[in-house]
Amino acid sequence: MKMKQWISEFKSSWHDKNFICAISIFIFSYALIALVAMLLPQTVFIAVLGAVAGWQVAGWSHELAPKIKQRLFKD
Repeated sequence: MKMKQWISEFKSSWHDKNFICAISIFIFSYALIALVAMLLPQTVFIAVLGAVAGWQVAGWSHELAPKIKQRLFKD
C-alpha cells in the first residue's frame, strides 16, 4: 500500500517545476561527483568530498543554529 502511494505521489510531482529542477540538479551533481571520482586520484577525490561535506555542514549549521539556540537557551 505504501509503495503504491509513494509512486503515485512521485508521478504527480512531475507536474511541479520545482521538483523537476531539484531532481535535475540532484542527477547533475551525482554525475559530476562520479566524473570527478573517475578522473582524480583517490586521495584528491576524498579531499574534494570532504570539502563538499564541510560546505554542506556549514550550510546546515547556519540554518540549524537559531533553532538549537532556542531549544538550549530559553531566553
